[in-house]
Amino acid sequence: MNEYEEEFVLMDYLNIIWKRKWLILIPAIALIFLAGIYSILQPKMWEVSMIILPSACLVYDQITDVEKFIAVPPSQMAIQINQGSYERLIAVELNLATVSSIKAKYLRGTNLLSVFVKTADVKEGREILNSLSKYAHFQIVKKVEVSLVSPEIKRNMLVAGFLSLIVFTMLAFFLEYIEKQKSKSGT
Repeated sequence: MNEYEEEFVLMDYLNIIWKRKWLILIPAIALIFLAGIYSILQPKMWEVSMIILPSACLVYDQITDVEKFIAVPPSQMAIQINQGSYERLIAVELNLATVSSIKAKYLRGTNLLSVFVKTADVKEGREILNSLSKYAHFQIVKKVEVSLVSPEIKRNMLVAGFLSLIVFTMLAFFLEYIEKQKSKSGT
């Protein structure tokens, strides 16, 4: 038998996929369905955020010109918030065992920070950010916004579908390989 006679062409692969379509499709659909149910049953996580401006001070020079400067640079305040400098104070004030991790991002090219906390309780998230404003001394530029961050049902179902199609297609090829090996050894 010639070595080239056993080479596969695209049509052979498509025939294998068609032959084992139920082995590929049924588990993929089942896993997509299970991923959807799992995602729906997960507790919702919310991101509560606001945009802030660190406090500014007015300084008078000798000529009575007023100059405004930022007391704490925004990048430094972001570092302080990300290190959890205010979390213990907020936990004591709000009678919480722990405070969800408060994060801040410096918005480059501005003096602004985006401050956010991910939590299952929106009310608690708002209270945490309002309490932070008391300790960190800043002006709120954009009021508190709330957005759902998880579960991401569509994304989870897409990932489950994509991965299951790949895995079960590989399984179909493997089963075809085993079947060919058995038929070769049987003849």
